[in-house]
Amino acid sequence: ISACLVGSEMCIRDRSNPWLGVGSDTDIHEVRSLFATLIGCHDPSCISINSSTGFAMTLVASNVVRMGLLSNEKKVLIMDKEMGSVVYPWQEACKATGASFKVVSDPFLSDAQKTWTEAIIEAIDASVAVLALPPVHWCSGAAIDLKLISQHIVMLPASTRPLLVVDGTQYIGAVPFDIRELAVTAVACSVHKWLNGPYGMSLLYVAPELHASWLPLDHHERGRAGSNELGWDETI
Repeated sequence: ISACLVGSEMCIRDRSNPWLGVGSDTDIHEVRSLFATLIGCHDPSCISINSSTGFAMTLVASNVVRMGLLSNEKKVLIMDKEMGSVVYPWQEACKATGASFKVVSDPFLSDAQKTWTEAIIEAIDASVAVLALPPVHWCSGAAIDLKLISQHIVMLPASTRPLLVVDGTQYIGAVPFDIRELAVTAVACSVHKWLNGPYGMSLLYVAPELHASWLPLDHHERGRAGSNELGWDETI
């Protein structure tokens, strides 16, 4: 909560003093550090700043494609009536690779004795390469137990273990969220909801073991490691 309040104070400060400028290196570092602290991440370098959760998810999906994890035998598992910023990037990834969606139907409409979490776990098999899930469904607020799902997938063989990609926009900042309890590959979160930030920004956590192999969608100067060092603009 304190991280959300500090982020809100930064937003108010910048909007009320536009002549001071925004987006300084100090502010960027503080935003990344605050979000890292909020989600239980010890390393702010795992956090990137994006223009939207759709952009963040497209970044994740494009790198999953690059990793060769999707094919015509693989599936991306999502929930029925999911937010478009999760659906559209994975649709494109499926088109590019021949993979398909595995849509989990709302159990409250078909089986009142089953929860979303139980329906999701039941739908996971060796063909599922990616789980694109939220902690709560954006339409109904129904809870999804990502901790229980994580405990299930870590017990699967490494060769068929799906990646867990989370859209935490409807949840993070309002309810405690700790990546140390979850088997997450990536977590995206728009800041204009429970993080009390401005429109037009999403924060993305990417697991550290993937940093060396992942590529950005846009190759701008400030998004490159070492861009603040002497000779950063020299062509090698």
